[in-house]
Amino acid sequence: MSTQDYQDLFQQAVDLDGLNQTAASVLIDNLNATTIVGCQGSGLEDLPADDVTLVSFVLDMSPSMGPVQQEVIDSFNLMIKAMQESKQEENIIVSAWVFDEKPKLLFGYTPVNSVAALTHKKYRPGGSGTSIYDAQLNAMTGIVGYGQQLHNNGIRTKNIVIVLSDGEDNCSRKKPSDVRKVAEALIKQETYILAFVGFGTAANFSQIAKDSGFPTVLTVGHSAGDIRKIFGQVSKSIIRTSQTSIKNNNTFFSTI
Repeated sequence: MSTQDYQDLFQQAVDLDGLNQTAASVLIDNLNATTIVGCQGSGLEDLPADDVTLVSFVLDMSPSMGPVQQEVIDSFNLMIKAMQESKQEENIIVSAWVFDEKPKLLFGYTPVNSVAALTHKKYRPGGSGTSIYDAQLNAMTGIVGYGQQLHNNGIRTKNIVIVLSDGEDNCSRKKPSDVRKVAEALIKQETYILAFVGFGTAANFSQIAKDSGFPTVLTVGHSAGDIRKIFGQVSKSIIRTSQTSIKNNNTFFSTI
């Protein structure tokens, strides 16, 4: 598919699925070689259901995450395993981004049963900055683009974007107001969960989430135990959401 084809997809999201034009324009402006790949994933023949849950993880990979690298890797893999072992495993399709001074796509939309383990080679904290807003917008570009391809072929989606970070943005090219325009438009569709998890106390995560339009916020500690716990809670929340309708973002992290 060409860049024009992807631009047409976002216009179809306006014409057919109720996305507002302002949000579509932001997403179209964010199309580039990287985000176009982020709109791609498994073909229709690989999807066993006509009602799926799309999940986009956005993981901080800036230098401050170095001390908990192993815990993030282990916890991410346990989270994926929990979804693979759930009754909803055929319905969950996963993508993942990481970010330091710029976002990078780990993998496009893949049935959770086919997601490869996260490794030290793939998740290596470093770089020179933290680009939360760019990563958020890239993830939303991907999930709307891929989701629209599914909608055009009669597949219904629930959509979850989860950001996990321990610091403030200091080098994004996109403004939080750009992210917020898209986030608010997606929330109105009542098929999206936009969640932000903040590790530690180095930043005002509630304000970061508010500025970028992510209504669901959870702040936890930065210890290995905290990280294990929150990844476990994320997997449970995804599984639960895949079984129900999306009515309220604020219930995503409810205790199970």
